[in-house]
Amino acid sequence: MKKIKIILSIFTILIILSGCSNNEYEKLKNKVTEEINFLDNKIIDILNDLNNISLENYSLVYNKVELNEQTTDTVGDQKGSKNQESKENTQSDNENKQLSNIKTTDLKAETVLESNQEDIDWRLIKEKIENLNTSWSIILLDLNSINPDNTEILNFSNKLNETIISIENQNKIESLNNLKKLYEYIPKFLESSGLNNNEQIVKESKLYLVNAYVAVNEEIWDNVKNELINCETKFNDLTNDYEYIQNKEYKANKIFVLIKELENSIHLKDKKLFYIKYKNLLQSINSI
Repeated sequence: MKKIKIILSIFTILIILSGCSNNEYEKLKNKVTEEINFLDNKIIDILNDLNNISLENYSLVYNKVELNEQTTDTVGDQKGSKNQESKENTQSDNENKQLSNIKTTDLKAETVLESNQEDIDWRLIKEKIENLNTSWSIILLDLNSINPDNTEILNFSNKLNETIISIENQNKIESLNNLKKLYEYIPKFLESSGLNNNEQIVKESKLYLVNAYVAVNEEIWDNVKNELINCETKFNDLTNDYEYIQNKEYKANKIFVLIKELENSIHLKDKKLFYIKYKNLLQSINSI
């Protein structure tokens, strides 16, 4: 009887431990999915920065308020008066500093047509790639926990090093191509880690769009068209999963229309026209 009780107790403990292990593994899978999405967003963000493309329609602009001469003279007279008390002088100085530091904010439209694709903010891009490198040192540990085969993880690390060097050298074309190759690992990480298959299809669709975007910079328009056809074909795979696409029909239809619009504009061979339609399509894919 005692043996039976002991066996039952051990069996109960194993079930509890197994449940905890499964819960912890699910939490880790969710965390890794979020981290892969983080890499996705950061890589795309830097790619867009290399052509001054913002997915935000508006940005905040800070302006300094300049004091007029009358205000400055008045403050100067108050400070220069021999009859002022020292306390009043200190107060006047503080007021003058506060006035000189007044700033206002305005909303500025982020338009592609008015942006200069060659006026690149390399300082900002260098900051972003360094932050990405710091985050990667943490993410790779979680990826390795999900998928012990770390070949892709090491390859991503090597490509990240090459990307950092090309950005350090401020080489636009090399940076674009290295970032494109970095993004190739996003759907691979999802696949090798056994994570959401539908999410993997979305990332693969975005990869073809990224390939087209990079080909535009080198004006290889035949490649642009082929990559967009691949994007359309891959995204069409999502419609086969009725459970996933349910309640998302409008967004999916919009994406198909935008892909077609982008394809139909290729024969004009206009970069800024491509960037406008690319931006709209990318925003829609991100929202699905």
